[in-house]
Amino acid sequence: QGPANLDDDALARVVEHVADRLRHLDASRLRRVGEPVRRHLAALAALALSAEGLPPRPLPEVPDSARGDVVTVLGPDLGQALRRSPDDHLRVRAAAVLTDLRRCLP
Repeated sequence: QGPANLDDDALARVVEHVADRLRHLDASRLRRVGEPVRRHLAALAALALSAEGLPPRPLPEVPDSARGDVVTVLGPDLGQALRRSPDDHLRVRAAAVLTDLRRCLP
């Protein structure tokens, strides 16, 4: 499914896939992808806040091993915010960020 077609079910599937991949990476691989993953998660959080009409704020620092949990928590929040937002462009941007995040994982 392309970015413009990121419906609630597709979002949930991508979030589950990314969280699962992150949870199963060994420590060495997690360190290698740590910074790109942090950037993507910050972008997703900013999109969720933007959809709610709120300014971006930094994500709390968590160990690399907890990134899968962050995705699991952030995903439904993002979905809920996107459903309430009339701005379809935010959904397209969220899909692009999720696609890039998925691609950066080994």
